[in-house]
This record gives sequence, structure tokens and C-alpha cells, in this order.
Amino acid sequence: LNLLGITWRQLSDHGRALEMYEAALQRFREAGELRWQARVLSNIGNIEIQLGNHGAALELFDQALELRRRIDDTEGVGFDLNNAAFGHVQCALQLRAAGDTTSCQVECETALKLLDRALVVARQYGYKRLEAICVQTIGEAYLAMPRPEVALGRADQFLALSRGSGTPG
Repeated sequence: LNLLGITWRQLSDHGRALEMYEAALQRFREAGELRWQARVLSNIGNIEIQLGNHGAALELFDQALELRRRIDDTEGVGFDLNNAAFGHVQCALQLRAAGDTTSCQVECETALKLLDRALVVARQYGYKRLEAICVQTIGEAYLAMPRPEVALGRADQFLALSRGSGTPG
């Protein structure tokens, strides 16, 4: 069901994707599969970001983080910190488009703090792909601020990291 959710999401059918994810989440809860529950919660959070429901997405990432910490899934913690940061960046972009540059800045700063934590995890455990993705999200945060000169430096850093981690650039 989770794979079906991923497939429907890639086909941009968010309604069907959410149906599949909710069904998968229910089954994983019944089975006590915490790792899979966290993955599905993250997947639902990513859809909520695409739908512009940033608050709902952040709540889902918090739930996923709690589960990942309980099972000592350090890489998953790093990815969910990045996901939450991305949610804050998307919220910042929406605020900037509405003319609220102060709140945009606050959201970007929150994202950068989360990304600092994710980078500590990535570097401590040698998760190169996570490090590359975090650097990319940092660049997106600086673009949202807008500070394109800093974002450009992060883009160069991302490209260098992505070559060594297999992350598409």
C-alpha cells in the first residue's frame, strides 16, 4: 500500500496517494511496525507540503521523528529533520509571496536550525546522501530569504556532494 501511495503521488493523484498511505499506516500500526509507520507518516507529510498544508505536514514529521527516535533510526531522524525544514521553507515561500517578509525570515531561520541538526546526524554517521540533500535544502532556504549569493554556494556544495553520494543533482 505504501508503494501504491508513492506511485499515485508520482502520478500527482494526491487523493489516491493519501488513501493508500492511510491504509498502509493503519496496517503498520496494527502490526506494530514503527519504522514503516514513520516512513508512511513522512510520505503523508510530503503530500501535505505539496497541497500547501504546512502545519499538518510539520505535525506528521514530528510524529515520524518521535517514532524514529524510539527505534534509534538515526538516518530516518536526519531525513525527517530535513523534511520538516523543507516544510518550513515552503511555508516561507508562501509568506514571501503574500508580502510577509518578516515571517518568511522566521520560517527560514527555523528551517536552518533543523538542517543544522540534520547535518550533525549526516556527518556523524557518514550519511553522504542525507548530507547532500540537507545542503540542497539549505540552499532553498537561502533562496527563500532571498539570499541568492549564499544559495549559489550551497548549490556548488550540493553538486560536489551529490557526485559522491549517488544523489541526483
